Amino acid sequence: MKKETPPIMATPADLTMDRLIESISRTHRYFTAQASKAVNIALTLRNWTIGCFIQEYEQYGADRAKYGEQLLARLAQALALKGMERVSERELRRFRHFYRTYPQIRQSLTPELH
Repeated sequence: MKKETPPIMATPADLTMDRLIESISRTHRYFTAQASKAVNIALTLRNWTIGCFIQEYEQYGADRAKYGEQLLARLAQALALKGMERVSERELRRFRHFYRTYPQIRQSLTPELH
């Protein structure tokens, strides 16, 4: 896959219909790729943070004993009722595993999420 470079505006002497089309197309490809990267980063941090919340609750939650083994199943059901997608018990288990595997990601988060 060819890495896109930021678009550059042609000089007035070089403006042709073909260059206009190419400039717009290149701009679209470049910023679409940038948006995809930003979304991937945000989803990665979201999944890690959800895993962190689950882990912390399992360790320190005041009412954790009440849910025991059924925690992830009950959590998945409650989150689905809140309108969240892709929060099955399996996904929540994956988020928790991701957090446990990469604890150093905490350094990438904004202070509000610590």
